Amino acid sequence: MHSEFNEAKLRLRLWCIADDWGSGLAKLQIDFNLTENGELDGLAEMNQRSLEWAFRFSCCGYDLAEFRKQVLALHAGHQAVAELTNMESFFSLTLETIPSPERTLLISGRVECISPDYNWKIPFGGFRGDASYLPRVASNIADFLTVTNVPVAHPMVQTH
Repeated sequence: MHSEFNEAKLRLRLWCIADDWGSGLAKLQIDFNLTENGELDGLAEMNQRSLEWAFRFSCCGYDLAEFRKQVLALHAGHQAVAELTNMESFFSLTLETIPSPERTLLISGRVECISPDYNWKIPFGGFRGDASYLPRVASNIADFLTVTNVPVAHPMVQTH
């Protein structure tokens, strides 16, 4: 899993590219942008073989801050999984380490839509990454949250 924080565009990008079992490259890219009303907008895009999709979702600073904590714990070996889930649970990204000397990451997740008119879920996976990139991912998330000044307190917690 790679990451990039573009301060000029106020955009955080997470991505991974993999050789899709010899059938070509597969790419997963997730962008987080600050909207004009100060909220986070997420866009996940996937190209894998003949499957291409894009999914827009809302996200809170709390979601990213919690994911950052889990990424650091995953890198330190204190836990085996880090998961980013938006508050509505319509988007999920999971990083899981494989016990090996290389500390390989398995990258997977799901997007789903549940409403009175629609009910579907698309799982995705098959991506592998190098755990050595995790500190950079955590650092870029922290920089993005600091520069955008997005609140990182849980949305249900009211401050007076």
